[in-house]
Amino acid sequence: MTSYLELALAPHRTDRAHPAFNKLFIETEWLPNCQALVAWRRLRAPDDRPVWAAHLMVPESSIEAAEFETDRAQFLGRGRTLENPEALTRHLTSSIGAVLDPIFSLRRRVTILPNQRFQFALVTVVAESHEAVVALAHLRAGF
Repeated sequence: MTSYLELALAPHRTDRAHPAFNKLFIETEWLPNCQALVAWRRLRAPDDRPVWAAHLMVPESSIEAAEFETDRAQFLGRGRTLENPEALTRHLTSSIGAVLDPIFSLRRRVTILPNQRFQFALVTVVAESHEAVVALAHLRAGF
């Protein structure tokens, strides 16, 4: 299972006016303890409110560690679109940091036998600080 979310951490009007410019202020990190991606928007002005987000794929039972990607260009691949992204043909690249077009993408591999059921939840949380978003990610990391 592979998730894909495009990040917009600026206020809606600001993001719609200059989406590419606003993406330049987003950075990402990986939290290995709870298998979560975190993104934050660097503050540009003294009155900007901090925005932190985390994305998790929480399985009902233990399975392989998650793969992750935060670079949309790496996810799509050269000349590809969301209809046929290169990421579906290979492992995710584990990119983090400041990327030009940030996304959240997580992948978990699981084998499901006939008549078997497997559940997991896709969870996205938002907070005003790194500490708060990490606490929320850890809280939600259990199914």
